Amino acid sequence: MKKVAVWLVVSALVVMYVMRAVLSVPTGPDTFTVVSSERYTGGVNGTTFVAEAGNVTSLIVDETFISASWAGYYGNVTGTIVLNDGSNNTLYNWKLANPTGEIYASNASEVTWGAVGCVNLSANSSSNYPINSSSLESFFRMNATDSDGFNETFNDTFTDAVGFYVGAVRIDSTNFCPMLFTYVNNAYQTVDFKEVLLTDNRSIIFTALLNDSRDNFKAGTEPSDFQMLVAEDGHGSQASSLTNYYFFVELT
Repeated sequence: MKKVAVWLVVSALVVMYVMRAVLSVPTGPDTFTVVSSERYTGGVNGTTFVAEAGNVTSLIVDETFISASWAGYYGNVTGTIVLNDGSNNTLYNWKLANPTGEIYASNASEVTWGAVGCVNLSANSSSNYPINSSSLESFFRMNATDSDGFNETFNDTFTDAVGFYVGAVRIDSTNFCPMLFTYVNNAYQTVDFKEVLLTDNRSIIFTALLNDSRDNFKAGTEPSDFQMLVAEDGHGSQASSLTNYYFFVELT
């Protein structure tokens, strides 16, 4: 299976948060800092083995190569609840010590949050949206047989009965939302970092659920609040192309 090896560190400082009582929707973070961006380059030189006339040699060869279909993000989110006027003057605020909520990455700069629902990747999905694995893979130039396609990547289902809200829209176990778990300490796990796949029937919205200060994929070297994957067309002539993603945050 292709390994995701492109990661962008994101530190997002959110200083505007409106309580759900006024039906808030996800908003762009006020501060968005890129800490670093790196990728695995693999072995440069070929492996040498002598050839001797008359010999028949059995070999076992293993290779790791980066995905041409996905990029990754991880980082931390802080926030403040405020009572502000229209000019952003503060009457009072409350610092969030351990923010919960979601961080969203959409391939559209504007999202119709009231129309958000789960992408339909399975026959169990309750979504009526036509956006599905076939249309997504076609858009990002993936092949149906790819080991790192949408179905193979979002290969789990969100089963939390309590769920979470995207603005006024509730996402829970009844929606059969496609989900994945990203790695922790270089190993697959099913606890800390969940990501679900949403759409407003116009854009794709990669949604990571915040989990405060957990060990991330780097084997305990630093804590993170989220990890997420986003689709990216890096195939063939598009290998050096870039895709714009627009980030939004909703804290609870």
